[in-house]
Amino acid sequence: MSNAEIVIFAGNVRTGMDLGGQLERLGYSVTSIATLMEEVEKNAFERKPELILMDSLTEDEPTDIETAERIRVSLNIPIVFLSSDPNKPSFERVRPGKPLHYLLKPFKGRELKTAIDTAIYVAEVEAGRSEVEEALKECESQYRELLDNANRDITEIKRAEKEKRRLEIQRLQTQKMEAIGTLAGGIVHDFNNVLTVMIGYTEVAKDALSPFDAEKVSHSLDQVLRGGRRARDLTKQILTFSRKAVLGMTPVDVRPIIEETTKQLRASLPVNIEISENIQFQGLEIVTDPVHIHQLLMNLCSNAAQAMPNGGALSISAEEIHLDSAAAGLFPDLKPGCYMKLAVSDTGHGMDADTRKRIFEPFFTTRFEEQGRGMGLAVVHGIIKSHGGFTDVRSEPGKGSEFAVWLPAGREAAAQGRKSDDVKHGMGERILFVDDEESIVNIAEMLLGRLGYQVTAFMDPEEALGALRKQPEAFHLVITDLTMPNLTGTQMAREMHKIRPELPIILTTGYNTVVKSNEIRAAGIRKIANKPLMKKELARIIREVLETTNRE
Repeated sequence: MSNAEIVIFAGNVRTGMDLGGQLERLGYSVTSIATLMEEVEKNAFERKPELILMDSLTEDEPTDIETAERIRVSLNIPIVFLSSDPNKPSFERVRPGKPLHYLLKPFKGRELKTAIDTAIYVAEVEAGRSEVEEALKECESQYRELLDNANRDITEIKRAEKEKRRLEIQRLQTQKMEAIGTLAGGIVHDFNNVLTVMIGYTEVAKDALSPFDAEKVSHSLDQVLRGGRRARDLTKQILTFSRKAVLGMTPVDVRPIIEETTKQLRASLPVNIEISENIQFQGLEIVTDPVHIHQLLMNLCSNAAQAMPNGGALSISAEEIHLDSAAAGLFPDLKPGCYMKLAVSDTGHGMDADTRKRIFEPFFTTRFEEQGRGMGLAVVHGIIKSHGGFTDVRSEPGKGSEFAVWLPAGREAAAQGRKSDDVKHGMGERILFVDDEESIVNIAEMLLGRLGYQVTAFMDPEEALGALRKQPEAFHLVITDLTMPNLTGTQMAREMHKIRPELPIILTTGYNTVVKSNEIRAAGIRKIANKPLMKKELARIIREVLETTNRE
């Protein structure tokens, strides 16, 4: 390899010059001739020659071998040793310097050239191999990294696919619930119309009884009315589930609701579940809708029963608790005051900590698909939060569960908000009544007439609107159904409001639908009455609207 740059180390200058001349005749370039290893090392680091030719190693120069080793390792420069000592110890001494060739004196020019070219070539091959090995290591490292990332990506993909499937199932279930809610709303609308007729005629029949007949029949009619009221509450529960209900919050004595719900549970739960009840108060009231308390208790008890497939004990307890500031501070979100503590406990399989953290999430369930979709406790949580209450859950695997619910309660404040049971009668005011159901129109005429009002009824909203146009001052009040063909109750009310803006209007509906407040104001609607129409409630609403209008 002509023109290769070589550094010479020799024991003396003359030997070095001879070697230099020989190398130049062979076509090499001699960059320096050194007689000290320090000079060789300096030239090696500064000039970086392609080879170092070393001569005159003796037993007294171990540091030369150490320097050669350092140069070889640090700079990867090949070294050819020259020696006239063929003895083996000489070979052993220079081995640490990792020579690529060892040449014994005397040698011919072509032998020297072969040794130098071979050393340089092997050094280049080793350097290339080292580069390849480093590149291979880097490639392997990158491959491992890519593989690890791919594994992580695959894991993330699998996790994302699993979450996607879960969300798709949840979306499907939500769509099912929305469909059920729409269906429930339609069924409840018709059902409430039927209840309005049934309850209305029963109340008329009861009012029409003679004292003699009342003694024999009144109890039976009371049972019919009681069944009607329970059916009405059932429709509220259906609408609450379907998110279509507008529930009225009033002071409610909760003890009868708990007792009635417990009776229903005894009839519906398996006989191998023993139910015990312990209510430690009388007259304690909560500002709520009775449907909420019934739904809350039914869901908690149903959840407890599901945890005991082989039977067990279900305990329902309720007590009045008074919390001062210090005690209230022990419970999140609770303020000092009076509370009802409702507790439902079971002897079922219990829950671990991870399950307890998620039990109030919508759609979370530990049951099989056919046993439910996991909405019960989510509904319970929503009811409790809407009342400003708190839930305390205690459970361990194999040791059953207890759900304790704290709801704000009271006595004096609730008593002040209690409505009077007296039936409000009219004083001959004229009412325009509109409903497309003939049976409802008939019973409304009878009920309102017995309450002391003069009634003009129509089944066609267009005809009712025409009657008002002819005699705008003929009526004190309009009562109209919401859902009617051709013209809805709000549309008709809006037209009537244009004819006579001060005319009060009551809107009735079997949907318990939320009507937008701006639509109510624009149509002149003063009140919404939910079907089925009970005589006392209807009488109270009518008097309230008329008296408010008279004061304006």
